[in-house]
Amino acid sequence: MKKLKDFISKYIVFILMLLIVIIVIILLMPTNDEERKTKSTISSTLTLTLKGNKEVSVIKGEEYQDPGYTAYDTKEGDLTDRVTVEGNVNSNVIGNYTIKYKVTNNSGKSIEEVRLVTVIEDLKDLNISIDYSPKDLTNSDVIVTLRAEGTGFDFILDPEGNTIKNNILTYKVTSNDEYIFSIKRKDGMVIEKSLEIKNIDKKKPTGSCKATIASGKTTIFVTAKDENEINKYSYNYNDKKKDLNVNSYIIDEVARNTSVTVYDKAGNYEIISCITIEDTWPVAISQDYNTYSHKNYNQNMRYQGRMNYIIYYPDNLDLSKKNPLVVYLHEVSGFGSNINNTIDLHGENKKIFTGQMRTGRLRSNAIYIAPQCRGENNGGWKSCFSDLKGLIDETVKNYNIDTKRISITGFSLGGAAIFDFITEYPGIFSVAVALAPTWINKDYTKMKDIKIAVFTGTSDGNHKINEPDTAYLKSNGVNIKYFPIKDIGHLHIQHEVYLKTDAIDWMILQSK
Repeated sequence: MKKLKDFISKYIVFILMLLIVIIVIILLMPTNDEERKTKSTISSTLTLTLKGNKEVSVIKGEEYQDPGYTAYDTKEGDLTDRVTVEGNVNSNVIGNYTIKYKVTNNSGKSIEEVRLVTVIEDLKDLNISIDYSPKDLTNSDVIVTLRAEGTGFDFILDPEGNTIKNNILTYKVTSNDEYIFSIKRKDGMVIEKSLEIKNIDKKKPTGSCKATIASGKTTIFVTAKDENEINKYSYNYNDKKKDLNVNSYIIDEVARNTSVTVYDKAGNYEIISCITIEDTWPVAISQDYNTYSHKNYNQNMRYQGRMNYIIYYPDNLDLSKKNPLVVYLHEVSGFGSNINNTIDLHGENKKIFTGQMRTGRLRSNAIYIAPQCRGENNGGWKSCFSDLKGLIDETVKNYNIDTKRISITGFSLGGAAIFDFITEYPGIFSVAVALAPTWINKDYTKMKDIKIAVFTGTSDGNHKINEPDTAYLKSNGVNIKYFPIKDIGHLHIQHEVYLKTDAIDWMILQSK
């Protein structure tokens, strides 16, 4: 019993000592305020650097141009825009002038620099000229030529500080920047000449290319960009070459292993191999749009006061050239007179196509329109077919549309309306893409001149009718293909097709 009591006593003493140690450690630890205070006392390095010399001269009567400055803080980064400048130079009066530069960081630390500018008498025996070539946009180096002629010349300092005794300096510039040259006179005065070079572009264009083979023709579409604009596209196919200033080209023959040489305005070029698509139906892709545009989006349009519609086209679309047209037909929830019914963006699976129009994600070069039919109870889309035909005709006229490249797509009831519309007005469209149509018109005699793609999710009840109906049309000579998307429901089919396949680009590339 005594041993047990001794053990308990020693255990309690051990616990108490441990608690004391923990308390001491906690008391010695700094508080958050102390930590912040300690961190805040870590000083940063602030620098202010003057470009050019700190003592410069300017000839009487010539305008003084300050060579500039930079300011940097190791904690806050570039502070050049915070620099204040005091003092001015009257270049019409000989004398000494002081220019003061000051910058202060967020911690209140300041630093100053001073430049002494001396206005001097013009020595008639020293003439200075500076020029560079070429002056146009170039992908080569630029040669600067500085001449200091006359007996008053002593030597030249190039931008690296090298001394040149010759009175003619040729200096190679390899990148865009401001370059400062110093000319020493025999009287000891120094004159600075600065030159800004900004016409050098040595970066090659970048981009991608897709060649689609269909009906004995090859359509090449190029997506390219460059910091100084694309100048020319050279299409290379079947040992032939075609130079154009547009990013698409339709070849009247089958061409494989194609490429496009893309030139920018500076003369840089990049050869881009084209991805060839032998199967001329929509394929799965990975779309990645980095920039959006709302500039050419308008949802407040009306056709003859009876049909509201949305229109959109990318900023870089050239309206002076023939362009394709894509028509979108909405589902049942889009009916009415409020155009917002067709562009509701709530929910991941709703209004994907018009949502893409609204946010500027449809970047391919085409005109996109999404009309709104007024009343479901008055015949549904069929009641609007006359106005829809008129709207398409008006768009063709007003937007210089290529009538061989008009396509149509739609979802649910809009997908079904596609089949009704192309049988009532055959010959308008090159292709149609129907998503989960609620029914399919089987008048195959009116569908012989159009290619049709149908997408339906296998978890959608419409799959059970779409699959046999498309098979029936196919057996009767219609150029139709059915794409069942596994385990996808009705609403989500929009996301799977419009965002995860090249269906939209595919429609644009097709031609009658």
